[in-house]
Amino acid sequence: MLFPDLAFGWAYYCVLMAYLIASSIIDFRSLRIPKALTVSCLALGILFNLGRGMWLGIQDKEVWALQAGPVLGALDGLLFSIAGFAAAFAIFFGLWFLKAAGGGDVKLFAAVGAWVGPKYIVFLMIGSVFFVVLITLGLLVAGVFQGGVMKTQSTFSHKGAQKAMQRGKRGKRVVSYSFPLALATGCIMLAVLRGPLGLVDLPSDENAAPVSQARE
Repeated sequence: MLFPDLAFGWAYYCVLMAYLIASSIIDFRSLRIPKALTVSCLALGILFNLGRGMWLGIQDKEVWALQAGPVLGALDGLLFSIAGFAAAFAIFFGLWFLKAAGGGDVKLFAAVGAWVGPKYIVFLMIGSVFFVVLITLGLLVAGVFQGGVMKTQSTFSHKGAQKAMQRGKRGKRVVSYSFPLALATGCIMLAVLRGPLGLVDLPSDENAAPVSQARE
């Protein structure tokens, strides 16, 4: 993924992370992710990629799938967002169908897909699952040390989680995806965008040459 300039790249990263951090905090406090937050996140992701594609097209730089140029660049950005949204929705809809994720998780993940596109959303999915497992194991170990094996087993059992949800509390067995997704996005996107964000010097062959020169 390329950016037209450094400031645009950092604005892209910071706005996306601000949405994910806000979602994690709200989800932790209220056990839900507001629809207004996910819809606005989706809309901004599409707008960012429209602007990114158009700006790259004006600069005659390589875009995602189409040729350079402001009109095709903007269309390329739109297609990039739609493809990411569709891939993310398909992945998390399957988890929702299996009752392994909530409806808010599906909407949030799909909105993030509109920001990062179909390629990176797969990495974010893997990273999110990794952090879910890591957090769950941490809760299990902490529960054993604090309350013993029997109490921890009861708390993390399916029946214990159901009772906690009936009392309006999130069971320790039920780990929301919002916080793991924020962690995965923060780490993975910073790693894959370290060149475009100016954190490392790109090798000469990774510098985005104008498309018109690349064709010569």
